[in-house]
Order: sequence, then structure tokens, then C-alpha cells
Amino acid sequence: RWQALRHGLDGTSADLRTGEPTPTRTRLHALLDTLEPYAQELDSASHLAHARTLIAHNGADRQREVHAGGGIHALTEWLVGGFEEAPRGHA
Repeated sequence: RWQALRHGLDGTSADLRTGEPTPTRTRLHALLDTLEPYAQELDSASHLAHARTLIAHNGADRQREVHAGGGIHALTEWLVGGFEEAPRGHA
């Protein structure tokens, strides 16, 4: 739990079978691989594809990039712009 809070996707997670620490992104991809056949049956493969996209590059990653490129003011403007552009009900 601490790893997830502190390091997010860049941390490690325990493999529930072996207890071995595994990079969180690797662990999540393995879990999605397990779910893939069920998603296919339920016509939900697009949801897993979206999850894979978020594992590769999520909102926290984008926020850090914007901050690194322009500081807190650029990040604030970027966040406000995203909020203003969000469809109603999906803010």
C-alpha cells in the first residue's frame, strides 16, 4: 500500500502468489493479461486497451511533464484548461 501511495505506477507491488516484489506496471499488465479472455467474451476489450494506455502514461505523468516544462503556473493553467474542456458529467 505504501509503495502505491508513494511511488504510484513507478513503485513495486507484491506478486500475490509468490510474494516477490514486482514493478507495478509489470504487475498491472499481467493482471490485464489474465482478464483479456473475459473482456473479449464481454465485448470489453477496449476498456482493457484504455487501462493499458493509462499504465503506460497516466495523468500524473502528464502533470509532472507540464510542471517540469513550465512550473506551477503552467500546470495550473493546464489543469484549469482540462477542466473547462471536460464534457459535462465527466469533469
